[in-house]
Amino acid sequence: YTIEYNITTPAGDKKIIQEHGYSEKDFKGNIIRLFGTAQDITESRKNQEELMISEENYRIMFQHSPMPKWIYDLDTFQIQDVNLAAIAHYGYSHAEFLSLNLVDLVPNGGKTNLQAIQQVVREGITYFGLCTHQKKDKSTIQVEVSGNKISYHGKKCMMVLCNDVTQREITLDMLLDRELKLDNALRIAKLGYWQTELSNNNLYWSAEVFSIWEHSMNQTNLEYFLSSIHPDDMETFMKAQRAVINGETDLNIEHRIVMKDGSVKWVHEKGQ
Repeated sequence: YTIEYNITTPAGDKKIIQEHGYSEKDFKGNIIRLFGTAQDITESRKNQEELMISEENYRIMFQHSPMPKWIYDLDTFQIQDVNLAAIAHYGYSHAEFLSLNLVDLVPNGGKTNLQAIQQVVREGITYFGLCTHQKKDKSTIQVEVSGNKISYHGKKCMMVLCNDVTQREITLDMLLDRELKLDNALRIAKLGYWQTELSNNNLYWSAEVFSIWEHSMNQTNLEYFLSSIHPDDMETFMKAQRAVINGETDLNIEHRIVMKDGSVKWVHEKGQ
């Protein structure tokens, strides 16, 4: 027989004992002797309970994370588990998700890309970058994917977190498009913009300002800019600049600049 029971030691400590017992019979089949073993399993039972609590807490954190997460088999790409956020975001039921392979989540069955990712995983890199995923309704989203290797039910798996950045990427594309259109408009109008940090005299020039000054596209500074102003216009420019810094007026001045080859250009500067 096997039995577990609690005891209290003379010192008042509580312990869990696991006992295995056996019987010995005589030639007539009568039990003549009992013997067995007794083992203190208090610590192992405590460890088991703590492990169960830890696993339950981990499961709750996984299931109720606000970010879509799932676990997939590193060898087969088969999804092993998925959390509530992923179910809500991708539109699949829990059962449907578990029937999916990662290839099913990539538009046009991107198996080649997944095989490349597999190689990265085996090298220990856990940030996969920007990926395109496909929802159940066939709409696509841009997601940043990161993950870490885990052992799940005895299998080598990867648990991934997917952050939907579709709107961010759309906004960035729009900003880049607007910036490109603005740069083209400024180039056509031969209009550039600049900014000076008064705390450290750092000077920023747009591409068109570099073009106007016929200066290579690299770091410029206030010293170079001032040295390019025609000597006969320097006093007028400095007076206008001081008035702007003192808050007396906005900058609105025409002056000459001297190119590296000695030629002279007129420029009209406005600023605040």
